[in-house]
This record gives sequence, C-alpha cells and structure tokens, in this order.
Amino acid sequence: MRGRRAFLALVFLGAAGAAAYWLLGGVRLREPLVENVPERAAAYARVDVRALLRSPWWRRFVTERGGDQGLQRMRERCGIEPSDQLHELAAFVGADGPRSLDHVTFLARGPFEHEALGECMKKVVEEDGGALRRVELDGVPAVAGARGDSRIAFFGRDGAAFGNERSVREVIAVAKGERAKIGGTLRALHDAVAQGEHPPELVAVAVLPEHWREAVQQRVEAPGVFGEALDSLRAVAVAARVSRGLALSVRVRLDDAALVAPLVEQLRLQRDAALDDPLLALSAAGPALRRVAAEARGEDLVLAVDLDDALAERLVDLIEQLLRREVRGGAREPRVPRTTEPSDATRAE
Repeated sequence: MRGRRAFLALVFLGAAGAAAYWLLGGVRLREPLVENVPERAAAYARVDVRALLRSPWWRRFVTERGGDQGLQRMRERCGIEPSDQLHELAAFVGADGPRSLDHVTFLARGPFEHEALGECMKKVVEEDGGALRRVELDGVPAVAGARGDSRIAFFGRDGAAFGNERSVREVIAVAKGERAKIGGTLRALHDAVAQGEHPPELVAVAVLPEHWREAVQQRVEAPGVFGEALDSLRAVAVAARVSRGLALSVRVRLDDAALVAPLVEQLRLQRDAALDDPLLALSAAGPALRRVAAEARGEDLVLAVDLDDALAERLVDLIEQLLRREVRGGAREPRVPRTTEPSDATRAE
C-alpha cells in the first residue's frame, strides 16, 4: 500500500511539474496585446477591464440593469473576482465582419488562477449540459468544448486566446513570430489613439472593407461635404477614458485628404449654429459642445472632448430623457433643438 501511495505521489508531482513547465515555459503573448493580432484583422478593440468594471458608467448602464449576471455568477458560485483575474481584454475580427460571436477572437491578460478558473468553468459548463476537454494547439495548452470548434489557448500564467480553432492557431503563430501581425492603416490608427502619457482605457479601430463601406452608405444619407466624406471613409479609431469623467477621441481617415479641411470647417459651423439655440446652449449639451475640438491632421479628421464627472452625468441624463420621450411618442418626432440645420455657408455651396 505504501509503495502504491509513493508511486501515486511521484506521478502527481511529475504531472504537476510538467503542468508548471507547460504553463510557465511555453509560448507567451506579446506586449501589448495588439502585437498578437494577425494581419487579416479588419477591426480591433481593447479594454482595461479593471477601469471599466470600477467606472460609474459600468454601474449605471450594466450593473444597475442586471447586465453583469454572468460576472455575479462567477463571484457567487466560484468565489472569483473577475477584475482581479482579468486586467486586459481585446478582440478582433476579419474583413468578413462579426456575423456572430463565432467570428470574434478574444485575447486576455491577467494574473489568472488557472486551477480555480478551470474548476469554475467546468462547473458552469457542466451545469448547462456541456463538457470540456484538454487539447493542445501547436504546442500550446488549450481546452475545447465537447462540440463545435471553439478553443481557449493558454499562454503562460497570464495570457489566453478564445475563438474558433483557426483564429486561435493564427494568434499562436503570431505570438511565435511565425506569422505577420497587423500593420498598415489599422496599426497606424491604433498607435495614434492608444499611445500617450495617459493611455486610454478603451480603444477600438476598424478599417472598412468595400462591403462595409457599401453597407454604411446604404444606411446613412448626408448632404454636401458630409456625404463626400462618407463616400471617402477608409477607417475609424475611437479611444476613451471612463474611470474619471468621460474623455473621447475619434480619428477618421479618408481616402481623399482634400476633404478633411472643409469637413472640419463645416463641423465647426454646425457646432456654432447649434450653440445659437438658447434651449440647447443652456442644457448640458451646450457646455459639452463647447468642449468639442475638431482639427485636420493630414488625411485624418480628429475630434476630441473631455468632460468632468458632473457634466458627463448631466449630459447622459439629458440623452436618456430624450430617448424616453422618443419611445413614449412612438413614431412622432421628439421636440428637441435641431443641430443639423444647414448653415449659411452650407446653403451657399
């Protein structure tokens, strides 16, 4: 009996050592997370999970409306605090677009407790009638569902990728340096909005393939230079700070750089015309509009606004009131100040 126990103990220690080597000595995700995205990606987003979960906006729009039940389930059933386990979350899609979550690939980084997370995941999946199994993808440890081709690959103790098997294998190849990562317009716009002395907590960037552009043009009509800019739209990047007040930066890249300057001028004229309306100027929208900066930077239009906590709360309150009024009014248009009335300069064009 003692010999059997000693043998089992050796087997266990050997397995534990192999697991530690497997997790600690294997492939690691590159820094920052965007470095692991394959070149075929057409859109990429990243969020500072801790900043988002602790922001007043998450509490207001998600927690208070019961939208974080999945996270609460992890806390209650597994004793795991998601914000302690997950620090960064990113996602990317290819040029075909996110037709469903099956076409979105997620990247995660944080001080994961693999054992606790694994037991929690196993419990939740089995309660829902599913099952998990261990697999290996190109030398990287992973888990897979009993059905379908979804995979979660683990990169050391602090990285993971989740998506269909093809996409996860692409991430592994990029992390190993065997496949090209994103570059060109997508990477340039990402770097333009994501870097700085105080990096933003949310970043999203997309290059619009031709069929995405056609879809936008079919759904949005705009007059004058705005319509020309819409036809010339190549890519969009958005960055935000949510932990303190609300700061937004939007960068729009056009195929025709000659349109950027007149577009900026028209936006400024529209803003000034809107502020001439006393009802709007005296509402929370007034000071918010005054803080909007618009400028041309080569082929890019750059919009930025930085609101403190009080003004951001007032502006969101106003927007929610207008939305509720629209819902109550049904098909009727809500009586709100018009901010899209063509200016004298627009009429003269």
